[in-house]
Amino acid sequence: MAYNIPTGPIGQMNLGGGPMRTKKQPNILQAIAGAFVGVLLVLGSPVAMWMAGSQHRAKDFQAAQQVNADTAVSGYVTLRGTPSFVIKGAGENCFGGSCVYEHESVERLETKQSLECSKDIKQDGMTRILSQDGSEYNDETGETVPCYQVERDSWVVKAEHVLANDLLVGAYTITPNESAEYLETIETINETELDLNEKVIARSVYTTFLTPDQLLVAGESTNGRIVQPLEKTYVFSQFDHALTLQKLGERDKESRMVLWVITFFMIFIGYSLIFGPLHSLARIALHIPGLAPVGRAIAQGSRAMIGVLSFILSVLTWIIVWFFVTIIQIWWIGLIVLVLLGGFGWWLSKRNK
Repeated sequence: MAYNIPTGPIGQMNLGGGPMRTKKQPNILQAIAGAFVGVLLVLGSPVAMWMAGSQHRAKDFQAAQQVNADTAVSGYVTLRGTPSFVIKGAGENCFGGSCVYEHESVERLETKQSLECSKDIKQDGMTRILSQDGSEYNDETGETVPCYQVERDSWVVKAEHVLANDLLVGAYTITPNESAEYLETIETINETELDLNEKVIARSVYTTFLTPDQLLVAGESTNGRIVQPLEKTYVFSQFDHALTLQKLGERDKESRMVLWVITFFMIFIGYSLIFGPLHSLARIALHIPGLAPVGRAIAQGSRAMIGVLSFILSVLTWIIVWFFVTIIQIWWIGLIVLVLLGGFGWWLSKRNK
């Protein structure tokens, strides 16, 4: 039976009975170990920034040689035409409809139970509160929150299957694979098993690229066969050239933004861990007899100070990393910067003379 979370004031030392726990905080040795991890995160952030600046789907596609589907040409090419299957009716084996490519993810619902201490646990279709199990005291804030035995469901991938059907477009044989960029796909969920309560406990999730009337492909052509290029983007699209280029550009922007955010959080978490030992030292004030309020103020103040300082340093570091990665990746920006720096140095030397 689900347990209703009490809505009364938090801070009492006994919420619903059961054991009273103290919230665990990292000790000084753990904080020092975390600081080393923080250094690695900050030093590793340029890798994520480099990846952000290396999104090249649209650039590759735009550079591909546009060819007529009826004439076999070697190299990285793009063409558009009416597709047919090398093996007649092969596309009908797809669950989501006649397709060029389909990925199946076989998933099973797994349930795990854990102890969670919070006043903000919410029940939904995947989360159930079984019972209250004591409470937890935070010596840094002086707050006590209830603890609950919580049951959570999650879908776990058990197997994956890929179906890719060779195609003919004009003079070309095209071999799709799971590394290609597909514009656009549809997702279909097939519920395969129910429990005694009619709850779905197994399913297959299909991601399908349906066979279009006109297929646009960009890939490496050799002797009339188009396959995955070694470095460039492999594209399957149901759209024309202009719209395909636009959509690839949008994917590049989305990936770049995600990697920029990842870079920032790597730096922010890194600095927070680096300053972690300072917070552990500040927590010593909590254990001075008779000075609990002062100790809490010192501990909470150090946490806030570390958060603000980490954020400011993260912004500055992100800008510096972005600047240097950009001028390395885009040579003409680097050349302009060098010319400006050289000119500024020459101006300073002339002024000093």
